[in-house]
Amino acid sequence: MSDMGFCGIDCGKCELGNKVVSKNAETLKSGVEKYGISQWFQFIPVADDEKFSFDELDKGLTWLAKYAACPGCHADGGSPDCAVRKCAKEKKFEDCSSCDAIDTCNKLDFLEPGHPGLRENLKKM
Repeated sequence: MSDMGFCGIDCGKCELGNKVVSKNAETLKSGVEKYGISQWFQFIPVADDEKFSFDELDKGLTWLAKYAACPGCHADGGSPDCAVRKCAKEKKFEDCSSCDAIDTCNKLDFLEPGHPGLRENLKKM
């Protein structure tokens, strides 16, 4: 398995790929349960618009712990509908660095906020 996605993201440095997000969710879920926070939070005065359901919190943390761990797109992680993956596979590229449209490709746009310099890194490969 490659540690780099089709898009050029190093999966080991991505907090989904290295499981930081899923491990943090597990730790938080464990802490909420261990300290019985769902039982004593009702004694803390908060505004109505700050209240939330601990059942929904538990459901969300369980989901994150289970699904927020991506093995990388070369190992069938990530979205099967990813436009970057589809395009690279159609062109039979291992990653986008082989493509001459890196500068103008809008398929990478959604990744840039979380991965600044992605296009420049691809061009250096």
